Amino acid sequence: MKTIEIKSTNGQTWKVMPRWKGKHVAVHAPVVEGICERKNDQWVITHLQSGQTTGGYFNGSLKEALLSARIWDEAFSTVSEETAKVWPLAIQWKRILRQGKAERPWIHLDRVKTIVATRMA
Repeated sequence: MKTIEIKSTNGQTWKVMPRWKGKHVAVHAPVVEGICERKNDQWVITHLQSGQTTGGYFNGSLKEALLSARIWDEAFSTVSEETAKVWPLAIQWKRILRQGKAERPWIHLDRVKTIVATRMA
């Protein structure tokens, strides 16, 4: 598997080895000063287009983090730096990160795209 490039909140970029990489998101250990540091049941799910975290630590097992990333990979195709603030699945996704349990998006992907387009217009 190839490394991915991530961006920190202060603008630094690092290359890290993900545990799983999909089309739109990847799962990796938390990164401190460019080094992946395994923390008990904390993982990062990064948006590949922006290189930024999808909202903080995933507080659950690696198994649940991988399952969540796989389920939500296609949903993150509707997120960009411009649309992140109007993404209709943001509240559900943040709850999933906090709870560390996988669940399916509550809105069908076609509807998400329509909502994002309407909010951006």
